[in-house]
Amino acid sequence: MLSVGAVALAGGSLLRRYRRDLDRAWARLAAVDRRVITTAIGDIEYVEHGAGEPLLVSHGIFHGCDGHC
Repeated sequence: MLSVGAVALAGGSLLRRYRRDLDRAWARLAAVDRRVITTAIGDIEYVEHGAGEPLLVSHGIFHGCDGHC
């Protein structure tokens, strides 16, 4: 059976890795050049990325462009 100390040590290690991964994800999102257009139905956030023919990717409600970058 695991001791309380071993469980706490493992939990702390998992928490540190989680925070590190979350910080990296936020840094990647901050690096995305997002733009906003104000329309009659509200603001629309978008990202232009890459080269070639344009492709419009549309997604469901309650989600920003960060879900597809």
